[in-house]
Amino acid sequence: MKNKKILLISSFIFIVLNIFNSVFAENLNIKAKNINIDKETKLIIFEGNVIAIDNNNNVLETEKAEYNKSEDTLIAKQKVKIRTSEGYEIISENIYFNNIKGIISSNRNSQITDIDGNIINVEMFEYNRNKNLLFSKGNIKIIDVKENIYKFSEIYIDEKKNKIIGSDLRAFFNPNSLGSNSKNDPRIFGNSISISEDKSEIGKGVFTYCQLKDEDDCPAWSLQANKITHDTAKKTIYYDKAVLKVYDIPIFYFPKFFHPDPTVKRKTGFLPPSFVDSKNLGTGTVLPYYIDIAPDRDLTITPKLYSKESPLMLAEYRRDYEKSFLILDAGFTEGYKDTSLKKKGGSKNHFFSNYNVDLYDDGKTFSNLELKVQKVSNDTYLKIYDVKTSLADKNTDVLETLINYNYETDEKSLNLSMGMFENITINDNSRYEYYFPNINYAQNLFNDDSIGSLDLNSNLIVRNYDINKQTEQLINDFNFNSLKWIDNIGFKNQL
Repeated sequence: MKNKKILLISSFIFIVLNIFNSVFAENLNIKAKNINIDKETKLIIFEGNVIAIDNNNNVLETEKAEYNKSEDTLIAKQKVKIRTSEGYEIISENIYFNNIKGIISSNRNSQITDIDGNIINVEMFEYNRNKNLLFSKGNIKIIDVKENIYKFSEIYIDEKKNKIIGSDLRAFFNPNSLGSNSKNDPRIFGNSISISEDKSEIGKGVFTYCQLKDEDDCPAWSLQANKITHDTAKKTIYYDKAVLKVYDIPIFYFPKFFHPDPTVKRKTGFLPPSFVDSKNLGTGTVLPYYIDIAPDRDLTITPKLYSKESPLMLAEYRRDYEKSFLILDAGFTEGYKDTSLKKKGGSKNHFFSNYNVDLYDDGKTFSNLELKVQKVSNDTYLKIYDVKTSLADKNTDVLETLINYNYETDEKSLNLSMGMFENITINDNSRYEYYFPNINYAQNLFNDDSIGSLDLNSNLIVRNYDINKQTEQLINDFNFNSLKWIDNIGFKNQL
């Protein structure tokens, strides 16, 4: 009689479960298309669009799950999608949900997407719903929305505080996200990292821009520090007890060192250093320092420090006026320490400048004046010292000193220039060439809708070259273009 009562009760429960298709456990609401009870294990089996929601509003979705009423646990072995109360999304398998402890975990490869769209790949995870804390260890890889890659051996993510704490950091940055040359491989390694909304700290960090051939190769140069701090409010990166190394050899030590982060366009401070290697000068380090003088002007001082020879000091001054722009570019070095037939002694320098001013512009009439000066003290200086600034370039073979004036309207234009050109690849006085003046005048003489148009193009050139040779040219071209017409045969014609 007792067994019959138990059977009736079990049947009643089975009917109720299939009518309502939901189970309300403590702090857990589970729904599915089909719900059954395993008579042997006493587990409740959910199948088809299974949705489990706890009181913290964490949502678990899958196609099949088993619920243990006595232990208040849920197991889902198939593909599972979890949406946490703070907006994180987890895709995984073999999920174990301990409703009493408030722990959701998996020992399978899982993908986590945060609220900003960054993707976190882990080998296992534990999520504490009461603390909104996610933990993982093993091979952890984060790919952010800028395609930067971060690798960890252990990580904690606090959803409430929007904070990440990790160990054994290996970060590989997308050069475009830092405004760097695409050939560079910027990266940073550290023993530990703490990332929050306003500040990020890296313990025992090593940073370099050098090109990466193999992840285990020692980079040519690196900047190491006991602690690297990124203050997002000040947009500045600080280094404590920083050491600059070249081929793992300490070169410079900075008790305190800082520079603006890559998002900053104008802020006084060091810019990211770089490394150079020269057969004539030896290995070297470039340490640019940017000075924000005023909203309309700035200065960059760039020392290039070499292991074998005297340093090269570069300076670039920029000023923006209301209708003009000025750039002054200069460099100086004391020259070789050890001279020879190929390495001649003496200082070397360069001076380049460019001034461009809009004299008049009302939308119909435009006039502009450009002044340019380029000068070097040694023909091979630019190439040997690998000079590359906004005006000077190591591949420059012809130096220009000129004045150029432009005037334009809808119907006519005038270009007037005079200048000196110096080919520094030639060793005698024939390297100089002068244009004084060089005039080009163009005008539309008439434009008739029934006939066509007539234009005048006039060129006057006075050229001095090869020391004492001079030519004068005056060329006037009249260009007539008739209207197009179709003759009786059907051919299109134009004169």
